[in-house]
Amino acid sequence: MKKQETEKKRDRGIALLYILFIYISLPVMPGLWEKLTRYTGNFANYFAAVILAVFGLFIIFYLISKQKDIRNFVWLAILAFAYAWSLGKLKLSIEKIHFVEYGLLSLFVFRALRHNIRDKSIYLCSGIVVFCLGFLDEGIQYILPNRVYETKDVVVNGFAGLLGLLLIGLCFQPELKGPK
Repeated sequence: MKKQETEKKRDRGIALLYILFIYISLPVMPGLWEKLTRYTGNFANYFAAVILAVFGLFIIFYLISKQKDIRNFVWLAILAFAYAWSLGKLKLSIEKIHFVEYGLLSLFVFRALRHNIRDKSIYLCSGIVVFCLGFLDEGIQYILPNRVYETKDVVVNGFAGLLGLLLIGLCFQPELKGPK
């Protein structure tokens, strides 16, 4: 029981810290991104792809180590294509980073909620939370002098979260039953 409480606190703490990181970085990220682009040149443009490639390799090794079914790998390939296609459609590198950010956020939100929601409704609940957090993100950008609100970004954040949740459900397939 104590281990479950520790995991619950850890998962919620990680989610909260990640959300705070996203929101706290909003006013400073444009300047940091400009400096990063100046110092790294083209690499900054491919940063999101590098993050996804590393994450993809981790997932492949995880699936192999858990001896998952071939369907998990097929879903991974389909979702990887969806991520790559989506990243290709985004014009700005910072938008691509934001897309990856919200895919990862869906994982942290899912892990934070899994301690209390132990059925498939966790996917809907996690999706709603990620969408609301993305909407709040854009709301904060609306009031910042160096950022702008774009409805398109709310949709992109939500779609990234959806892809992240599909990855969890179709590739990792976590056990949802258990004691509360």
